[in-house]
Amino acid sequence: MSRNLNNIVVTAKRMIEQRRTPDEVHQYLEDSLANVNKPGPEFHFEIAKLYLLLALNKSFGTRRTFLEKALDYCDRVLEYIDTADVLALKCRIMGYLLACVNLELRERVGKAYEIHKLLTKLENKDSNHPEIPLIKGLLFFHISELPKWQLYMAIGFLKFFCCSSDNLKNLEKILHKASYQKALDNLLKYQVRSIEREYFLADCYKAMGRKNEASRCLARMRNMKKRSDRTVYEEELIELFS
Repeated sequence: MSRNLNNIVVTAKRMIEQRRTPDEVHQYLEDSLANVNKPGPEFHFEIAKLYLLLALNKSFGTRRTFLEKALDYCDRVLEYIDTADVLALKCRIMGYLLACVNLELRERVGKAYEIHKLLTKLENKDSNHPEIPLIKGLLFFHISELPKWQLYMAIGFLKFFCCSSDNLKNLEKILHKASYQKALDNLLKYQVRSIEREYFLADCYKAMGRKNEASRCLARMRNMKKRSDRTVYEEELIELFS
């Protein structure tokens, strides 16, 4: 990545650290990118990560636009390279997008299937990638949250999206075997001590009737709230559990 392109990324990161609004950073990026020629996948990867961070600093109902921009830049990278880091980033972006967009169950199943395919590809590339436990933990958690009737409907919809019987059987197995315990086991393997991790750990413990562990997670979340780099998304999670 050239010095000029690197300066754009560094300046945008500094603006975020200075708590400039996501819209201000977005405008800076739009103005800067208008003068960029042949940026390449490495630069697009950095821009995708920046737009994800900007999205997480928007409120729940307004982050979709920046998530879609992050996804667009991620897809541009995948036109040239499909490293484990890029696949993991796309999984995360799609997960956040799925969470904040109001879709019918069939559409949600389709999006979840796309995430599952990406996750499978990621595990084939690098089964030890540090983001896998979080992605799998959240996948198991959200499946466990589905009422039984929605779960059976979701399994019924899979035939519209699965291109092979092996894919169908694999995803059916995940849907049937998903549990809060499986979500918990994966989240505990995730090495990044984040508000997001603690929130979903707390929700798992709460669903399993383990109130003391849930309370400890909430206490850790509140301590992390003091960090200057916290996002709006993280603040929302703390509010939801309070």
